[in-house]
Formats: sequence, structure tokens, C-alpha cells
Amino acid sequence: MELFEIIRLTLSSNWHEAQSELSRFLDAESYFGILTYGKLLYYVEAIVSHGSGELETALSKYKKVIGYTDKRLQTGLANDMYLLAKMNMITIFASMPDRIDEAKPILAEIEPICKAHHDIAYQAAGLFLKTLDFNKYPVYDLRSDFGKAINLSKDSSNLHILAVIMANMTTQFFDGIIGTQTEKSALVRLNMARKVQSPLLMAGAHEFVSKVLLMQGKVDSAEKDITNAMKAMDDAPEKIREKFLIE
Repeated sequence: MELFEIIRLTLSSNWHEAQSELSRFLDAESYFGILTYGKLLYYVEAIVSHGSGELETALSKYKKVIGYTDKRLQTGLANDMYLLAKMNMITIFASMPDRIDEAKPILAEIEPICKAHHDIAYQAAGLFLKTLDFNKYPVYDLRSDFGKAINLSKDSSNLHILAVIMANMTTQFFDGIIGTQTEKSALVRLNMARKVQSPLLMAGAHEFVSKVLLMQGKVDSAEKDITNAMKAMDDAPEKIREKFLIE
């Protein structure tokens, strides 16, 4: 199976098969054959490790992707694989309390590149990264950036980015809040997660809906969503499942 087919598997959150096919690919290739793939192979290894919850391995592979990149990028010229590696590193550092500060200089570097990118999906992703918890700034600006990111992701027809943005937005603005708008936002988040069929997004959405329902005293409905969250995690890689259960 070619590397781009493995990437296709990762885009559909089929991490188990992606891991299996990547292992087969590496076993079938000679040492020199592997070398010819350069940063593309490092990138595929990185996203498979990232999606499987092997975060330290993913970081090391993303750094190798960056190491292969032309130094002209330091002047602001966009290179998609370089950008994706940097973006994904930000999301990893943002999930590590002891390494959050490492995300900030990377965001400062790539934010203007994303903003000027010809692909609006990258523009949306750049705004999404700004809205992550580690990057504290005024609520008014945060709301504005969320709105812009949602509109850009809709215009780009990139459902995965839209689902991730909705997950982040509902958590930041509605966690612990009782009200009609909270429930509506939770259900929109769940609907988006269903469309992309990501186990982690599905589990997180069901868990959030269950919280909202519990605050309204709808215990039976909340229990159903908790059950659905656990079912969604059945298809997730082991390390992702462990992290979800701990949190």
C-alpha cells in the first residue's frame, strides 16, 4: 500500500489499519528505498504515531519533517508539509501541561503564514490554533476568531477542521453552563463528530452532551450518551483510549 493510501486511512481515523499498513510498507521497502521517500515518510510516520497516541514519537518525526525543509521557509514562504508538522506539534504541546510554553513560539512563527495561505482550510486551522487554551487573550477576540475559523472551515468544506473547532468552542464557552444554547451547541458538536467518524471526537461529543443533560436532571439520557462515548472509544488506539478514560 502506497504512502498516500496510508494518509487516506488516517484521514478517516482508521488508525489500526494505518499502523498495520505502515508496518507492512516499511518491512517491504529496502533501506535505500525508504531513504528516497525523505520527509514524506517521516510525515506519514508522524501522523500515524500522533493519531495512535504515541506523542513523543510523533514529535520526533515531525521535527525530522521540519529538518528536511528548505531554509527559505524562515522568510515566510509556505510549505504545506512543514506547516502541517508545525501545526500538529502545537496541538501536542498544548495537550502537555509541562510543555505548553513550547507551543507559543511555533504559533507565533506560523500564524502569519497560515493567514496568508491560498488555501482557506489552512487559514481556518491557523485561527483554530490561536483559540487553544494555552493562548490566553480577550474573550471578545476569542469569540471573533472562533466565528472566523468556523466560517472559513465551512467555506473550505473541511468537515474535520469544523468538527475540531466546534469541540474546542463548546468546551471553552459552554462547559458547566446550563441553558438552551449550551444544549444546542452540544448537539451540533455531536452531529459534526458523527459526520467525520473520529472515535475521539465522537467520544468527546457524547461525553459533553451527557454533562449537559446531567445538569438538566436528565439522568437516563445522560447515561445513554456516556455508554455511546465508551462505545466510540472501543475503536480508538489503546493510548488514546487510556487517556480518555483517565480524563
